[in-house]
Amino acid sequence: MARKRILSLASYKFSMDLSGENKEAVDDATENYGMKYGPFINMLIKNFLRMPTGMKQAFTGFCISKCQELDKLLEVAGAMEKKSIEMEKEQYLEIARIINGGIDIHYDDTPDMRKIAMKDGFLIIPKDWIVVNEEDAAHYRYAGVVECRNHVKYGIPHFVFFTNAEYPKDYDTDLINEMCCEAWPKFKDIIDQQVEPIRDPDNPGQWLNAKEHLASPYIGHFMIDEADSDLREIEDMPYGAMIVRTSAANTDDDEK
Repeated sequence: MARKRILSLASYKFSMDLSGENKEAVDDATENYGMKYGPFINMLIKNFLRMPTGMKQAFTGFCISKCQELDKLLEVAGAMEKKSIEMEKEQYLEIARIINGGIDIHYDDTPDMRKIAMKDGFLIIPKDWIVVNEEDAAHYRYAGVVECRNHVKYGIPHFVFFTNAEYPKDYDTDLINEMCCEAWPKFKDIIDQQVEPIRDPDNPGQWLNAKEHLASPYIGHFMIDEADSDLREIEDMPYGAMIVRTSAANTDDDEK
């Protein structure tokens, strides 16, 4: 049956059927909120179906992150345990679908990757990472990534930069942050929202504002390792990001 057309956006009345359990849940919630059914349902719709884009991305990212954690549990869970884990995973996916207006959320443990040519090799990174100076990649031998603590919570993407500095201690972080702001203007707000830790003079190793600091979107600048690095196995590279060198192979070919 076709839905009735809304004649006015000011108010619209309609009836609905609820299961007994859901009616009980709504009764409890409206009593706790001190609200009638209509205002309560309007509040739910406003906060979930009309959620701001940044919050929507943050909640969706959280749901996907939890699903990925549950996928790892499924790999080692027994037959009796799997059903409850799968039900929990389905709930996270359903919540993500609700806040995205009914659109199915698909994810994969391995993100889509892209390859960028650079000096003496190429860089492999997830496709959704923002590259701030890709046009200069051919002039730089190293690359790094900007990752913010609580990036899922705040809806902050990852940023990639090319550099001739091999290690983070040599990065010009102010310049890198400036390029991030040019690529994604909201990054300026992230810089302002950082909470610097304040040491407790009476308790060495403790912070006076530890809770606020850890809850803030603190900015970190990290190096991307080379694929042949002795530091880690390739499968352990964070997010699958890595630098692959081609110069050594080319040198060997020239000598033959």
